[in-house]
Amino acid sequence: MAGSNSIAQHGQNPLSIAGVGALQTITDLVPDLLWNNDIQGKILWFNKRWIEYTGDNLNKERDQLAFKGWQTIIHPDDFVAINEKWALSLGNDRILETQLRLRRADGVYRWHIARSVPMMDTLGQIVCWFGSATDIDDLKTTEQALSRSEERLRIALQSAEMIAWDWNVLLDELSWSENSSSFIDKKGSEKTSALLNRYVVSEDRQTLADSLDKAIKEAGVFQAEFRAIAGEKSENRWYYVYGRTVSRQNGQASRMAGVLYNITNRKLLEHQKDDFFSIASHELKTPVTSIKAYTEVLSEMAVDSYPQGAVLIDKLNKQVDRLSDLINNLLDTTKIYEGLLNLNPEHFDINELIEERAEDLQLLTSKHTIVLQLEKGIPPVFADKERIRQVLTNLISNAIKYSPGGGDILIRSEREGNELKVSVEDSGIGIPDELKTKVFDRFFRVKNPRVHSFPGMGLGLYITAGIVQQHGGRILVGNKEDRGSLIYFTLPLEG
Repeated sequence: MAGSNSIAQHGQNPLSIAGVGALQTITDLVPDLLWNNDIQGKILWFNKRWIEYTGDNLNKERDQLAFKGWQTIIHPDDFVAINEKWALSLGNDRILETQLRLRRADGVYRWHIARSVPMMDTLGQIVCWFGSATDIDDLKTTEQALSRSEERLRIALQSAEMIAWDWNVLLDELSWSENSSSFIDKKGSEKTSALLNRYVVSEDRQTLADSLDKAIKEAGVFQAEFRAIAGEKSENRWYYVYGRTVSRQNGQASRMAGVLYNITNRKLLEHQKDDFFSIASHELKTPVTSIKAYTEVLSEMAVDSYPQGAVLIDKLNKQVDRLSDLINNLLDTTKIYEGLLNLNPEHFDINELIEERAEDLQLLTSKHTIVLQLEKGIPPVFADKERIRQVLTNLISNAIKYSPGGGDILIRSEREGNELKVSVEDSGIGIPDELKTKVFDRFFRVKNPRVHSFPGMGLGLYITAGIVQQHGGRILVGNKEDRGSLIYFTLPLEG
């Protein structure tokens, strides 16, 4: 019979063959439990490891352990199934292989994989069985823990409506979690090129491909937002994708894994919010402009007729200016978000503009000293002067606001190749490293437990970044937490 061994003489106990001593020595060295039983299940022989594991006396085992005696060793929950498999193996003369729990000497049950092979005589009759049991409890425990972990991950992904993905970069194959049907209609793996062409709207494909390429070659982290094709254009869904490098080869990512989730509802809410800001700002701008005009008229009239009222009108005028600035910020925010910010570029001297802004803003604070380190000979920049003035005002005002203890505010200008670089440095509360990439987000405000609050809506740096980027420049933040912050921007120089 296939898979069985034969012995020389029918009915002869295999252990009576010459060399029993050597065989016993070899089997005693094996870490597995080994035994030999007759066709009724009575134990005829077992190795030393069996005695050590079960803790039973050798003679007692041989005299008393018939097949029903296995109940003292096999876990009660496994015994019935094992008994049925044993009976089936006897009837079919086939190898028995199964997993079961065996009791150790200290009463602890451990998982084993057991295998029992029939020994045949020359007539093809079963003479006895040889069995082995290998301890797999640690492996079983690991498998069970992994299974529980996978189940928790599956539930978490379903609850958060996230899709997990695994990308073999070298083979360009993407594998998806089982709940990916909401995004793709194909199970298994798919090439990224096919994915981009099949599911991503054409306007977003190149940006997404560039982000992937950068993550592979440099960053190791991939995150992007894109629109997925879903019938009519108005029905396209928005997705956010995030991934990290799992392994690298030759300095580049060879495998990445991450998640993908639907952000369509968030995008709709953002769009509604932007519509509200735009409408509200436009509706408020006209009456505020009128109030501003009436305030200035009242101020001129009160100078001679009502001197005491002139002070109050001046305070009113300042509050109207604050309201007007807020409305303008909301309008700018909407324009930047929708890519509708118009620029009126002209040539001007950046150092003169910096000196002007520094002089004006120095009048607003007595605790701070604005220090200028401006490189001479910087050629004129070609940019929207009013918008760059707005950038400088926002950065210097932020430096004053977020350094409540006072100190120097250092402004530098310098030329770096074909770029102008302007930096504003303070000695204030600083920005934690994990927030550096967020300070230019809309409505973001730095919070510090040492300071109760700072006024504002968190739009200044968002607008500043939008203006700089619209000019083809860059804006970055560098700081040491609790020791101030450094924000700088660049603008391209002609020639």
